[in-house]
Amino acid sequence: MEKPQPLMEDILTKEIIGCGTKRGGLYYVNEVVHKGHAMLAHGTITRQLWLWHRRLGHPSFGYLKILFPSLFTGNTELIKCETCIQAKNHRVTFFPSNTRVNSVFSLVHSDVWGPAPNSHNNQFQYFVLFVDDFSRMTWVYFLKHKSEVPDKFYAFYQMILTQFDKKKFKYLDQIMVVNL
Repeated sequence: MEKPQPLMEDILTKEIIGCGTKRGGLYYVNEVVHKGHAMLAHGTITRQLWLWHRRLGHPSFGYLKILFPSLFTGNTELIKCETCIQAKNHRVTFFPSNTRVNSVFSLVHSDVWGPAPNSHNNQFQYFVLFVDDFSRMTWVYFLKHKSEVPDKFYAFYQMILTQFDKKKFKYLDQIMVVNL
């Protein structure tokens, strides 16, 4: 068995923060805790906190504080996870809707998605979603071409009239023209 060698050091202080051995092309790191150093012990607690944050899939630090209260000794306001911040950057803020409906199919949302990067054997490259605002019921229609959207909308409309005995259906002509 090989003797552990320094593998990691602090960039600023050049202090060794990790030792380990190399076996079979892999580095095995043994965590070093110097009991005489309060700062290094604090660093170990911080490393454990980050380790659990990553292991559990980046939960909030408030949740981690409930799970592991012993790891939170100092000011946790300064803890920022760059991965969590970056993951939230692509999200679009949805503002609360002022539109309230009181029956099914009074308001239906739709969205067309595609082309799919991987359409497999069935050759469907697009799909259109119809979501009822009142019930949140969702219908998905698969499309080979984007030009099929008006036909699928008409099929959805006919299904509403027959299957749900809906005599009135609010319909906007603009839906047929958008993104075609």
